[in-house]
Amino acid sequence: MSKWNLGALVRKLNLSSLVHHSSPSLTARLLGRVKENLEVFIAPRASFAVNSLPSLAKCSRLRHLDLSLVATPIPFQDLRRSLSNLVNLQTLRLPQSTSITGTESFGIPWPQNLRRVQFSGHFSAEPMRSFHWPTSLTSLTLKNCSDLSLTNISSLMCSPDLNRTLKRLTISGFNRRLSPESITSILGLTPALSFLSIPGDMVDDTFFDLLCHICIPTLEVLEFGWPSEDPTIYFGIESLLGALELGLPNLYAVGFAEVFTENSMLDDDAVDDFLLNRAKTRKALENSNKPTLNIQPGVYYV
Repeated sequence: MSKWNLGALVRKLNLSSLVHHSSPSLTARLLGRVKENLEVFIAPRASFAVNSLPSLAKCSRLRHLDLSLVATPIPFQDLRRSLSNLVNLQTLRLPQSTSITGTESFGIPWPQNLRRVQFSGHFSAEPMRSFHWPTSLTSLTLKNCSDLSLTNISSLMCSPDLNRTLKRLTISGFNRRLSPESITSILGLTPALSFLSIPGDMVDDTFFDLLCHICIPTLEVLEFGWPSEDPTIYFGIESLLGALELGLPNLYAVGFAEVFTENSMLDDDAVDDFLLNRAKTRKALENSNKPTLNIQPGVYYV
């Protein structure tokens, strides 16, 4: 590869399927060969470690970095330092082995154009209250977190940085210690969202009662995603319709994981009718705001 500089032709490197046929040192050498123009890197589970970071830090054109499969613990401070000068990085998926128990890494700058983060792993509640998120962050996904109990998720989401910039929030069903209280608490912590996706089985009528009281006029799409524990809906469609009427004046689309449509568990016709009528009425108004997300009005399935 080096003789003809074929590495300069590589824009995307996907090592996600590698399990036993590599090592961290080989991954580091491979990154060194393709660093010149690499834009997308998906790391392997077992053959990426702290000694791969120096080579990663030299991939100056990197835009998308997916470390979500990495099982070997990497000190968060070392990872932050390696990424800080990747000025083109826009999307980052953190390792499932991430551990944040102190504030030592918080002063290290994030890449200046980082907009989308998938946050994973273990963190302690108290230090996370002073965690500094990327200043340009607009989209956050919480997935494979070891503890998203009420205390932990509140400490994670209480940052003024998120209040100011975050527009899209996805909480995956693949998190531990989630509860309806955890999910409901985020409504008061992220009041400027345009898109929210949450596990459908972690929502009860209290969620909609709170929505009716606090109102989130910016929210356009609400998605009840793959369940965390049980493929069951625990809220009434009447509660959802009430929130659409009183607390979500600009919401135009509601998504459901397909698992909730089995066995006639979900009667979503009334929701679809409400949203389509709202969209039709808004379209007739000359000065109505156009949706900012590329999703059609009404009910959809994921």
